[in-house]
Amino acid sequence: MSEEMYNQLSNATVLVDQLWQNNSRTHREETLRLLEKIFSNIKEHPDEQRYRRINIFKINTTHSIVPEFTPLLLASGFIPCTDGIHLQLNDKQMDLCTAVYSIIKDRINWEENQLAMERQKVIEKSKKKQNEYMNARIRKKEAIKKKIEMDRKDTKQEFKASGVSSKQRDIKYWKSHNIYRPSTVPEDTTTAP
Repeated sequence: MSEEMYNQLSNATVLVDQLWQNNSRTHREETLRLLEKIFSNIKEHPDEQRYRRINIFKINTTHSIVPEFTPLLLASGFIPCTDGIHLQLNDKQMDLCTAVYSIIKDRINWEENQLAMERQKVIEKSKKKQNEYMNARIRKKEAIKKKIEMDRKDTKQEFKASGVSSKQRDIKYWKSHNIYRPSTVPEDTTTAP
């Protein structure tokens, strides 16, 4: 690798780093899609000149393209045409263009792997919280069931110890709550002659 190509690659690496540091993911995505399309077309069709000539004026008028786009193309071997509207890639710069494309693809893959790991962490954390919540609910239910069972046992023991029948118990409850009204025998209102 020549020193000039090494310098251009290091410059491209710095620009790729700036692309990631200075722009949010949503702003980067449109630019990266366009860069991938340009570089993949050049890689798939190296002999076709139409893929090596880019209308930079048209691209720069798009709002979603980040400022590092044009310097990154220049660092990957594109040179400005005399018309000032287009950038052109020469045959000599094909290796540099392919190398810059590899740098960008590696960075995209690295970011996707990082996002996948973060996603997995969030999923695991969410599952853990959900399990803790469900376990707490189950423990609470079990505690309530246990308390109810203990209350039942205590009530049974209480009545067994006192030797009170269920009818006597009901009458005692009714009396204590003022709902017990023993039926009174109505007086015979009819008189015999």
